[in-house]
Amino acid sequence: ALPICSGGTFDSEGDPEGAGDTPDAAEDRSIGLDAEAWVAYLTLSGLCVGEDVHATCRAAVGAVREHFPGAVPDQQLMGLVLRAMAARVPDFAPGATMLATSFCPDEIQNALGDLSHLLLEQFGKRFDFAGLGGMPFAGKTGFKAFAHHVPKNHNVLIVYGPHVAISPAGDVGLCLREGQDHLSPACGACIGALAHLDAGKPLPAPGSEEYELDFQMNFIKKELQKRLDAIHSHPNGKNVGLPAEAFGIAQKLINGMIDMKELNGGSVVVLGGVQINMPSPLPNFFLPMAFNLHTAGQESESLMGWLHEENLWVDDPSPSHKSIHPLQGPSSMRRASSLRRSSKFTGDAVKVTGDAVVNSSRPRAGPARPSGTMPPVRGGRKLTDAP
Repeated sequence: ALPICSGGTFDSEGDPEGAGDTPDAAEDRSIGLDAEAWVAYLTLSGLCVGEDVHATCRAAVGAVREHFPGAVPDQQLMGLVLRAMAARVPDFAPGATMLATSFCPDEIQNALGDLSHLLLEQFGKRFDFAGLGGMPFAGKTGFKAFAHHVPKNHNVLIVYGPHVAISPAGDVGLCLREGQDHLSPACGACIGALAHLDAGKPLPAPGSEEYELDFQMNFIKKELQKRLDAIHSHPNGKNVGLPAEAFGIAQKLINGMIDMKELNGGSVVVLGGVQINMPSPLPNFFLPMAFNLHTAGQESESLMGWLHEENLWVDDPSPSHKSIHPLQGPSSMRRASSLRRSSKFTGDAVKVTGDAVVNSSRPRAGPARPSGTMPPVRGGRKLTDAP
């Protein structure tokens, strides 16, 4: 079959291949094409790709599409974030921007090539707010200390969020760590806290010595306890509901600690979401949930639309395009089964962040995809979109 520009193929009769598919068959075909795009990318990167890698790509890519629509590879996210900041932040320059992060200390979050290292390479140094689960336990005191390190009129970028792993078989919440022959949970802190609550075990009283000796874990348990119904009622299962609710906890903490009065000029850009630890050899992904620009004396501006993948190849996205929420996207990019897929993860993001504005207008054409760009995992993306 010959690939065509729209991402489809022609069969021997000259008709679009799969034109008569049921929604399930169309979805399966689309996942297969996405997986093959990743296989092609890995092969061109010099990796010897066998049947096991083919199977991993298909299972993991399918899990991202099903459970975390809108997630993009870390490297691609960096390009989108830098483009947004260059366009919307006055006098933006990486050398005049101070970075702070709040990611879980788990080693699968902090390997070379992961978002934490990509950010560090770009901005040179960082202040770490994080504890277990990516929760910004540094709090108001931590932000104040950080703010006093920022040079006059320098800008600030804060990136935060919990994480969740996907196994080689596509199971959410499990990962195969290097050198081990068994799966383990990730995020271990959040999954362990939920297991404690599900078992009906009591929590130590806040302020007690027992509570303080394991403060971070007990705090996570206490906060998740308030969200148990939402976690367990998630239509895609509790392992998908858990990172959604964990993000809500982290976002509440971040929003409560930022104080513009502590800064000496400059703007603050805050990016929050869920880091998705993909099985080897795939890179990690990030699901953006909130992306806001704060400037003293002005209303906060949502930059969520700038994280839509099409903006990577558009020089100056139109205002209507910038309002597109990447978890939902333009209708032309939703896959055939979108109505069957759960939308509660997206709905939670709308409720928590208030950023989501759906605009079904089709993105206007932009420059060609730059070489070396990773193939995306999004509804409707085809093999012909790979590098």
